[in-house]
Amino acid sequence: MPGVFFSPGSDRLIKRNPMESIKDKCAIVGIGETEYSKDSGRSELSLVLEASMKAIADAGLHPEDIDGMVRFVVDPTPEEEVIASLGI
Repeated sequence: MPGVFFSPGSDRLIKRNPMESIKDKCAIVGIGETEYSKDSGRSELSLVLEASMKAIADAGLHPEDIDGMVRFVVDPTPEEEVIASLGI
């Protein structure tokens, strides 16, 4: 049933808006990608920035609207470099 959940740590059912659990905590609101290739000749930072800017635009936002980010762990580009380059 929508809006009915088990209370954490018990078997008691409670009614709750499912969005309340993540409200003001986390949101993915845009998606961006780069071309798919094996050897683009571009730096990883360049690819990260392109995909990030496309995701930000897809969300209808500007970099200064972003207050946090999660980095893809396989990417060796330091998040501080991405944040500074995006102007977040």
